[in-house]
Amino acid sequence: MDSKASCGYASDVLEGWRSNLTITADIIACHRLYLAEEQGSVVGFYMLKAEGADWVLEHLWVRPDRMRQGVGSQLLRSALSTAHQSGPSRIHLASDPNAAGFYERHGGVRTGSRFAPIPGVPDRALPLYEFESRVT
Repeated sequence: MDSKASCGYASDVLEGWRSNLTITADIIACHRLYLAEEQGSVVGFYMLKAEGADWVLEHLWVRPDRMRQGVGSQLLRSALSTAHQSGPSRIHLASDPNAAGFYERHGGVRTGSRFAPIPGVPDRALPLYEFESRVT
C-alpha cells in the first residue's frame, strides 16, 4: 500500500484497491512470491502466476524509501529468470501508469492497455506489457 500511495493516489482510491493489493496466505500457497530483503527487512517483492506456458507478473513492489536504488530492477530480472527456468515463456503484466517507464526501460513490449478509471481520472488506462523470459 505504501508503494501505491507514493504515486499520489487519494486515500479513498487506495482503500478501494486494498483487497487487490493484499497478499494472503492462500495467495502465497498458490503462486510464486519472492522477497528482496536487506538486513532482515523486506524492501520489495514480486509474485508470478502461471498461465499455461506463460506467466503473469501480478505484483512487483518496492518500499518507497528504496525506490530508484536498483531493487525493482533486481526483482524484475529475478522474475524473468524464474520464468525462464520453467522453459520458453513470456511474462505479461498490467502496469500502473506511473511505472510504465520502468518496464519500458527494462525491455517490456507494450501490447495494449486496459481501461481502469478512477475518480478524477475517467480516462485512466493500465498499460499492458510483455517480456520474453531470459536468464540474467
